[in-house]
Amino acid sequence: MDINKFNNALLYSNKNVEKLAKKLINESANAVLMEMFDDKCILADHTTGQIFEAKYEFDGKTFTFDNFDEISLEKSNDSLKEAIKDYFDDDNFHLTEAYENSIANKSDVFEDSLTEALAGKNMDNVIDYSELSGINKELGEFKKSDVFKVYTERLEESPTDSIKMFDWNHAVKVALIDEDCDTVLNKTMKAKAKKLRGDASFKNALNEAAKDALDGDNSGLEALLEENTSIVSLDKAELKELVGFSVVGSRTLMENRNKIAQIVEDIIENDSELSEKKALYEAEEEDDNASNAPEATEEDIESVKKALETAKSKAKDKKLIDKIDSLIDSLDESSKAGETDVGSLKEAISILSL
Repeated sequence: MDINKFNNALLYSNKNVEKLAKKLINESANAVLMEMFDDKCILADHTTGQIFEAKYEFDGKTFTFDNFDEISLEKSNDSLKEAIKDYFDDDNFHLTEAYENSIANKSDVFEDSLTEALAGKNMDNVIDYSELSGINKELGEFKKSDVFKVYTERLEESPTDSIKMFDWNHAVKVALIDEDCDTVLNKTMKAKAKKLRGDASFKNALNEAAKDALDGDNSGLEALLEENTSIVSLDKAELKELVGFSVVGSRTLMENRNKIAQIVEDIIENDSELSEKKALYEAEEEDDNASNAPEATEEDIESVKKALETAKSKAKDKKLIDKIDSLIDSLDESSKAGETDVGSLKEAISILSL
C-alpha cells in the first residue's frame, strides 16, 4: 500500500471519522457529539438538555446529519440538566463537581458520556447563531430573489465547512473543506471598469491624479487604482481608451494619454495586490469554465448586505456581530472590484437561511 492510500485509510477509520464529526458538531451553537456508531450518532442540545439520535452519512468530503429523533429517558436527572446549563452560563462553575453530586455513588454510563462530550466543547470559539433562529422568516421579498434561491441550491451541492446550529428538524450538511472558500469570479470586472468612463467623479479624480503623475507624483493614481481595482482587467488598448475618454477637454493630458496609460500599467505591475488580481483575472479569462459557481450583480450584493444588516440588528453576541460585519465588508469590497466572492456570499446565505 502506498503512503497516500495508507494516509487515507487512517483518515477515514472509524476513530478519525468520529474525531472529525466531533470537531464540526462541537463548533456549532447548540450541540455536542456524545457517541458515534456505524451509521447513527447520539447528539445533545446543551441549550435545552434534549438528547437526539440521528442518522449520518460521510462520503469522505461531506457529513450529512438527519432523521433527528428525540430520546426520552425513563430516568430524568433534572439536577444534571441544570448543571449543563450552568456550565455554559457561569465561568466559575465546575461541571465535574455537579455531575458527581448529581449521581452520588451511582454509576451511569449515559451521564458519563454526556459529561465527557460537554467538557470537550470550548464556548470561547463558538458563535451563538441561535440568536438568528427563524431569521429567514423575516426577510420578506429577499427570499424570493434569484441570489437567495441560487445560493441556497449552491449550499446543497457544496456546503460550507462549519455547522451554524441544529434546529433538529432539518438535515445538516457540512464539508471538511469548503471548495468555494477562496473562489472569486471576475467576469463582471471588465464591464465595471468600462463603465468608469461615464462616471464624472472618476473622470475628475483621474484628471487631477494624471496631472500630478506627469509631474512625477503617482500617489493620486495609486489611490485611484486602489479604489477602482476593476481597471486591472483592461488590456492596453482598453486602458488607453478609458484614459482618453476621461481626459477629453485637457489638451495637455490628451497629448500625454499614452504616457498616462503606461504609468497606470507600471503601477499595477509593481503593486503585489493589483498584479495578483490582474493575473487571476487573466487566468479566469483563459478558462471560462474554471468555476460553475453563480455570479451576483451589484444589485444582488446590495440586497444581501441589506438582509445581513437586518440579521445583525437581532444579534447580541459580539462574535456573531463581528462575523456579519466581516461578511458585509468582504461583499462590499468584491462588489466594488466587479467581482463575485462566492465563499462570502454562500456563508451569508447560510446565515440568512437559519
